[in-house]
Amino acid sequence: MPDWLLDVLLLGSFYAALGVGFSLYFGALRLINLAHGESLTMGAFAALAVSGLLGGLPGPIAAAIMLSVAVAVTGALGAVVEVVAFRGIRGRQPFVLLLTSVAVSIILREGLAVMWPNGANPHPFPDPFEGLYLAWPGIRVSKALTVILLVVASISVVLIVMRTALGRKLRAVAQDPTAAALMGINVDRSMVIAFALASSLAGFAGCLHGMCYGMVRYDIGLGLGLRGFAAAAIGGIHSSYGGLLGGFLLALFEITAGRWLPGGSLWRDVVVFGLLIGTLAWRPQGILGMFRHESGVSWARRRDGKSVL
Repeated sequence: MPDWLLDVLLLGSFYAALGVGFSLYFGALRLINLAHGESLTMGAFAALAVSGLLGGLPGPIAAAIMLSVAVAVTGALGAVVEVVAFRGIRGRQPFVLLLTSVAVSIILREGLAVMWPNGANPHPFPDPFEGLYLAWPGIRVSKALTVILLVVASISVVLIVMRTALGRKLRAVAQDPTAAALMGINVDRSMVIAFALASSLAGFAGCLHGMCYGMVRYDIGLGLGLRGFAAAAIGGIHSSYGGLLGGFLLALFEITAGRWLPGGSLWRDVVVFGLLIGTLAWRPQGILGMFRHESGVSWARRRDGKSVL
């Protein structure tokens, strides 16, 4: 049972981090950014690029440097993607934004495969805490640390969005960019911050994913990104808290199906996307999502005057 619970928490923490990012993108630009999973991949490979220089350092210091590099690189990548790919088409039809995100995803993924030496092959990823286990119940330090750090990082991003002045600006831009600009909010800067914040969280998760599983591929973000989007949709893509809930709920069903259904892991994809379809059929706005009036004002916004990303 402890192994099953750890697997749920570990996988759920990755899905939750990606789900929070999808909610942030949707709130800032009404964008379903299918390139978000590639930020996780880029974070993993950025950390891998510096890992060879850290051989003599203690594990915690090496891990901190690798995580910092992953966050910095992917944060900058998110800002560049917003300026280059999305700023010029802001306000266009949703399918234009969606197709652009697909194009960005393909460029990043296939570009990495071409430019990285043997980029299409799996690459071993060093674990700074290799061989270290918690005294009880014998859990690898890297796995326990991943769950803790990802949960803390995801909740921190949610709190930034919901409880800070920066978050209020982001919510104002999400609600009405024109009115926000008239109130003195720099809309372009807010968009860049939203992209950088979501992308850096995914890069942070990518580095931890490499430490946990000891291997990275150029396409790991493709499958994880789709599951992160499913987590956000299940929990409620309008709500950052929904990404957290959806991530752990999705992992619970996936791990349970893999362990106890006949055929094991063969059913995991069926269960994951079956849960997505079932949830959206029952509650299209997601579990924590909000029904909206015809005027576009949510029940929650009418109640307390707040917009939820």
